[in-house]
Amino acid sequence: MGQQIDADVKRPRFGVITGEELGTYDLLIIGSPTQQGAPLSSITILLDAIPANGLKNTRVAAFDTRHKWKFISPWGYAAPRLAKILTEKGGNLIAPPEGFLVNTTRGPLKNGELERANDWAKKLLEK
Repeated sequence: MGQQIDADVKRPRFGVITGEELGTYDLLIIGSPTQQGAPLSSITILLDAIPANGLKNTRVAAFDTRHKWKFISPWGYAAPRLAKILTEKGGNLIAPPEGFLVNTTRGPLKNGELERANDWAKKLLEK
């Protein structure tokens, strides 16, 4: 059997977590759908509430969900913006920002993306 991991999954839109609490985790993974090249405002509001250097000694990673366009989005994607905020708050980025493809704006993930996301998360736990 694999290693037992304790994990919390929280959604900021329900107000169940604070910016200060985010710095208490060993590994913080933040994700958001990409909307016009940016993360959801609820995510950025939460991250803005993290005190300066509040993620010091915290391993961080960022992901987004996105459509695969035939062209590169002029706005970019949410994950790189999330990663930038996390590192500006003192986090130690342990992997490049990642994007997972969706079929429509409300999902679901394209075939094979859930497995790819699972593999990505497992690799984060090894770092």
